[in-house]
Amino acid sequence: VDIFAPPAAVSGETVRAAIESYSIPSGYDYFDAVKATREVREQILAGRNLDAVPDEVHVRYGVTVAPADLRSFPTSITCTDDGIVSGSLCFDDFQQTHLWLGEGVLIWHESTDGKWFFVRANNYSGWVRASDIGICSREEMRGYVRSSSFAVTLEQKLVDVAGVEMRLMMGTRLALDATGAVLAPVRGEDGQLELRRCSIDIRMSTGYLPYTLNNVMELAFRLLDTPYSWGGAQGYNDCSATLLSVYYCFGIDLPRNSSSMVRMDSHNHTRGDMDFASLQPGSLAVVPGHAMMYLGCVDGEAYILHDVNALYYPKKGGGLDKEHVGRTIVSSTSDLYRKTGLSFLQKNLSGKRSSTS
Repeated sequence: VDIFAPPAAVSGETVRAAIESYSIPSGYDYFDAVKATREVREQILAGRNLDAVPDEVHVRYGVTVAPADLRSFPTSITCTDDGIVSGSLCFDDFQQTHLWLGEGVLIWHESTDGKWFFVRANNYSGWVRASDIGICSREEMRGYVRSSSFAVTLEQKLVDVAGVEMRLMMGTRLALDATGAVLAPVRGEDGQLELRRCSIDIRMSTGYLPYTLNNVMELAFRLLDTPYSWGGAQGYNDCSATLLSVYYCFGIDLPRNSSSMVRMDSHNHTRGDMDFASLQPGSLAVVPGHAMMYLGCVDGEAYILHDVNALYYPKKGGGLDKEHVGRTIVSSTSDLYRKTGLSFLQKNLSGKRSSTS
């Protein structure tokens, strides 16, 4: 959505529908690794503060002052099907995505305790900690997020930003002042957005990088061994965020998750008939539930870069062996399998052509 041209107000029905689009999934019965009780479930649902949604919601505006987790509910409680939230399994169903530092958001609602905002970002809606948002006017939001003078981070790194340690994602866009210094968005004591001049120890480009194959490849390989994190929790990447991180450096917006990427205009193939020769290196290769970057072919074997939690390999005599990966890797395509027993190329594979020079 275009968050810079919204109506000043939206209907309460629209806001309630967006909030209620998230539900606690059946079978995900562990909250913070403990069997969930009915009482805790009711507390989580009550925290949405639905009775306080008015018939007409006057939109407020904000800018993220830190990489911010975006959640299904206003809670930091993890929700899993097996009580494991790290190691070989790290899927927290309440984690939807994360927002980069310096993103603009529309604030539609707040939780019962006031500690969470329900926001509409350009490609997602959900609950974000209020402490991660600096409240401002629409003009101030637009002025920062669309500043004509800006820099883009070219690596993912834990750094100090205006006195706060945070893990900046590759592709973070930061406004610059007239001297070329970074203006970091900060939440003031009153919750309002402040801009603080600072220096950050991270590789940056003034403006977007030229969209060339060399630049795409160099940035992608800088993400090798980056830890995997479902929904980008704690400032790390999942599979689709890896691709966004690279392409944000060129000013190219992509949908946030693989299911949306599949719907992009593309060169589509099904069930293993992908002609990789028709794709340029740097193109997206997307299957249901997973997004990858095509790198090229060696001796007829296609290679991809992807951030993946686990891979499966066929056993002698049948069945699959599982390898926990949990990071960004480069791998071939022919010998990689999913837990369903199908290879990646036996799923509906959609290739999104790159057009770099």
